[in-house]
Amino acid sequence: MLGLAAVVLIPLWPIKAEQVSTGVAAHYGSLFGLATGFDYQNRNFKSGDYEYDLNYSGLIIRPVVNLTNRWAVFLRLGYSRLVFDRPEFGATDYDEWGFEYGGGSRLTLLHWSVFRAAIEGECSYLNTDRKVDDGGKETGTYLHWRAGGEAGVDLQIVYPYIGCEYNDGRITHEYSSPDRNFSHDYELRDRWKTFVGVRVNIPPFTTIQAQYYFGKDLMTMMGVGFTF
Repeated sequence: MLGLAAVVLIPLWPIKAEQVSTGVAAHYGSLFGLATGFDYQNRNFKSGDYEYDLNYSGLIIRPVVNLTNRWAVFLRLGYSRLVFDRPEFGATDYDEWGFEYGGGSRLTLLHWSVFRAAIEGECSYLNTDRKVDDGGKETGTYLHWRAGGEAGVDLQIVYPYIGCEYNDGRITHEYSSPDRNFSHDYELRDRWKTFVGVRVNIPPFTTIQAQYYFGKDLMTMMGVGFTF
């Protein structure tokens, strides 16, 4: 199922699909940029022979610095919510907010005539914790990383593209108390993603991006970016 997004400067509506991401980021042709928005993921993890669900939502700020006209680096800073099944407690949910940080880089490999090819990678880390009734502490962390490439046609205002991405992550669940201690890792399934997308530039401030992933997971992002 495909979706449509309606944008009026700051209000942005999510696109629903099998797996879709929509994002707004700073123009990579400017020197500095700042994007802010919302990121959502609903993905499937496994531990041994068992499968568990991740529900992640983050309020993200993404400063961008263009070192050249082909190479950009960025930070990923946010306050995010981590929800996942806890099999050690009968598959009840862990549900906490915490601070997230990370960063990445984008490199344009080819820009010949209207044709463009680029690679991008990003890694982020979310740390959450809470006190438990027996005097101990429970911690949930989410380490997420992705790297991939895309190729498309640059039509100035509109940039349609296709690509492939390795999108991986790991949840670490730790519990420490006077009576009980354990630590478990949950590995992400469905790591390889292929996608199609379109990027629309709205001078002078904003770039709106819509991306459709093929797979079982659901991912959406929305926001607004500014350039300086």
